[in-house]
Amino acid sequence: MSKTFIKVRFDRMHNEEFMLLCKSLMQSIEKYDPNALGLEETFRNFKGRVEPKLPHLKVKQRKMPQSDSINELRKRMNDLVTALLLYVKSLMRAAFSEQTESIKQCSDYIRFNFKEFVHQGVFTQRALLNNLKNELDRNEEMAKACEELGIMRFVQEINVSREKIKELENERTKTKLSQPEAGTTLIAKDQLISELKYLLLSIERQILTHPETDHTFIVNLINSYLIDARAQLRNLASRRKTAKAKAEKKKADNSSIE
Repeated sequence: MSKTFIKVRFDRMHNEEFMLLCKSLMQSIEKYDPNALGLEETFRNFKGRVEPKLPHLKVKQRKMPQSDSINELRKRMNDLVTALLLYVKSLMRAAFSEQTESIKQCSDYIRFNFKEFVHQGVFTQRALLNNLKNELDRNEEMAKACEELGIMRFVQEINVSREKIKELENERTKTKLSQPEAGTTLIAKDQLISELKYLLLSIERQILTHPETDHTFIVNLINSYLIDARAQLRNLASRRKTAKAKAEKKKADNSSIE
């Protein structure tokens, strides 16, 4: 009985590889008639218990895929605010007489609130930009002055970056929520290993109690996947052994130099 299936240390398999093994077994078994083998209920129960747990084996992403784009947009926003401050400074230095009143309407507010913008935290920056939007909505004279001076072009572009950041942050939150909760992966893997072992044991029992049925094909099919899994584990063990030997040699070489 113990020689029916290839022995594999499932607990040593990487989660992605073990998940792929379970999926491959389910997909391959479904292509054949388990009822003819007397294994219909066994396979149905296996799939029913295993399929809901497989998503818990997904590798948890340490870095969200949206983070780089968000950081680039924040840098873009910082550059725009810096350019805005320089632009306002240039307008003040140029001191065109026809712009005097317009500059008075908006320069003090912008310079006072945004002079330290690039050095402030995300939440402070968000609050300052919200305040600017509210001020422009409330203060028609300031909004008109900003339009006349070309400042609204900066504000509009900053708002475009803000909206893109908001969209990406929402996507990032959804991605985080879709990841396995802390501690569930190990529990799920242990349960899946138990289910897979029970499947193999159930097939072995069926073979013993019903020798008149030819189970050769299904056994060979499952073993083909188990052989691949065992080969992956051996390659992994070999790589670990090589890496350990290199580390020890490097340590010994450093010690001799000292």
